[in-house]
Amino acid sequence: MSVSIYYRAERPRQLDEDELTAVDRLIAEWDTDRFCEAGGESFCVYDREGLREGEVFAGATKLPGDMEVVLEAIDHWISVLGMIRQQVPDANWNVSVDHHTLIWDEETQEYDFAR
Repeated sequence: MSVSIYYRAERPRQLDEDELTAVDRLIAEWDTDRFCEAGGESFCVYDREGLREGEVFAGATKLPGDMEVVLEAIDHWISVLGMIRQQVPDANWNVSVDHHTLIWDEETQEYDFAR
């Protein structure tokens, strides 16, 4: 059985050049292939031209099958996504692990998988 993390941000206007640069820089700083050897996929961001109307950022990444590694992968990817969200705070964000929607903690500025 495969489990994935899904992420999407929506707002009326597209990302501006500063936001695009910041998001791309953050993604480049992280090891996007970190869990491939454990059976996961590379961090995937959908092509901007293929996004649905209103979407400004979206993607999905298959997580490794090993439960010990999957928890590490979730923690890793929600850290990346939290940093990306901080660059685009005025969007409506949805991050989920399969059907479990992650909660954004405004105080800590990060996702909470435990709730």
